[in-house]
Amino acid sequence: MRTSLRRIGAGAFAYVVSYVLIGLVTVPRFDQYLTHDPSNAVGVLDAYHSAGSPLWQAVGWFTLNAHAVPINVGSGDVNFVSDGAMWLGIIPGWLGLVPMVACLLVGVAVTATSRSSPVPVSVGAHMIPGHLFAMLVSTVAFAGAVGPVTASASLTVNVRDGRWLVFVVLSPLVFGSLGALLGRSPVLTATIERLRSGPSLR
Repeated sequence: MRTSLRRIGAGAFAYVVSYVLIGLVTVPRFDQYLTHDPSNAVGVLDAYHSAGSPLWQAVGWFTLNAHAVPINVGSGDVNFVSDGAMWLGIIPGWLGLVPMVACLLVGVAVTATSRSSPVPVSVGAHMIPGHLFAMLVSTVAFAGAVGPVTASASLTVNVRDGRWLVFVVLSPLVFGSLGALLGRSPVLTATIERLRSGPSLR
């Protein structure tokens, strides 16, 4: 039971890792991303500055966007990190790769730090509810008033706009499992054991 909870928590942690990585990538180009949709009459960048430039909140929008969740700001749904094209129909631009990388890294860490030999697919499957829960919590945490406008996540589940659910499920399942498989590689296992045993006295 404790192992399952740890892996579910790993799914939530993978979302946090995505948030941090996306923040590192987007912060230097904030103005570029927030003016991504020039047809939006609200002036998202102006609203952001008038609200005191809540960096944490904007990074949250980008993180949701990278998980294929659009943000409703002013005149309609906006995805700041994508030009509207979806790779394979669900991946929102190159920043959509970040959640996959985060799940991969956390999958490696889960297996590398475990003393048992988990089935890789079970690691990814256990990560799904944690990842989904963290994403749903973030839709509340990053919503709210931003200057004169209100931002909220658009979580629709129809065929066209429900791609976020497919993405949020597949990222931990596929890449968490792949990371768990890599974490069991003999080279990595031997390296970790060498580090745990400490420097040799010989």
